[in-house]
Amino acid sequence: MAADPLERRRRRRRRWTLAAGGSLLLFAVLVSAAWWVARGELETALERARSEGRRSGYALSYEGLAFAGFPLQMQASLERPSLAWQGGTWEGPAAVVGDAWLTDPYRLSLNGSGRHRLTLGPTSLQIDAGDAEAEVELASAGPEALRLQLRRVDLSLADGSAAARLGSLDLAAAPLPPLPDAGSGTDLALDLSGLTLPELLPAPLSPDLQSLSLRATLSGPLLQGPPERVLRAWQRQDGSLSLERFALVWGEVQVEAEGRLGLDPALRPQGELTLQVASLPELLAALAAAGYLDPAAGDYAAMLQGMAQPRAGHSGTWTVLPLVLEDGWAYLNVLFARIPLARVPPLIRD
Repeated sequence: MAADPLERRRRRRRRWTLAAGGSLLLFAVLVSAAWWVARGELETALERARSEGRRSGYALSYEGLAFAGFPLQMQASLERPSLAWQGGTWEGPAAVVGDAWLTDPYRLSLNGSGRHRLTLGPTSLQIDAGDAEAEVELASAGPEALRLQLRRVDLSLADGSAAARLGSLDLAAAPLPPLPDAGSGTDLALDLSGLTLPELLPAPLSPDLQSLSLRATLSGPLLQGPPERVLRAWQRQDGSLSLERFALVWGEVQVEAEGRLGLDPALRPQGELTLQVASLPELLAALAAAGYLDPAAGDYAAMLQGMAQPRAGHSGTWTVLPLVLEDGWAYLNVLFARIPLARVPPLIRD
């Protein structure tokens, strides 16, 4: 006897309902398993990073590690993180939170808003970040690209003797070291605006730095380890920073530059830059009079006046000058004369 058409439709609905329910259950099981696997891999990666850091001279610690976001988002919170290395320490805020969607696990978002403390030698700096966010792109070998955003940042020395405020900072770097070969480079982009400094600077430098923009390529091997070891290895392998564009607006001071820099054996910056400076004669005279430059720089101010030229679209005069950093000094090469401007200290002092 043939089944009733209505009964056949009911059976089909039941089969579809069971199939759909089974598929949803299987999907839920797979997503849950993926979340727990990702959590385990993250814990393993974090412990591996701590072990590698210790071998390189860095000690990463934290008071706790908490996970959330189940089942579609992986969120990890490092409580009271800190990092110590030879000559310095960093203490993080109450928590640094990182999260990634299971649909895009190689893109990690980080939030480190709050109070940080950075100690370098005898100097201790307190950093209150109203908004500190970063995005890291991961690859099988580790981090591949970084984007950092800081907003509304207050900086002060621990003893309260000086304070500064930063409006915004945007930093992008890719690909991140270690690089696959010696010919590779890391592209850097930095944009900073609204920096208010302590009122300790001579005119024409004002406390308000309006903007700073940089585009550059960092070449050469950057190994893991303490900063001095990293820099010495980079210097021995002829590491360089190719400056494609640098632009600074600081009160009445406007500077643009391009060139290439490296380090000498004493870890002092060395290389050549081409500067374009607005109102350079007046700037040199003012800084030399305040004792910030060698007195000879002020003596040459009148001679430089004849080299200053107007530039379309800009107010005032601009001077194009080659700057040479060599043997711990910054020189201006002008009319076959080398003018000492200022001493260039090493990046790391003994």
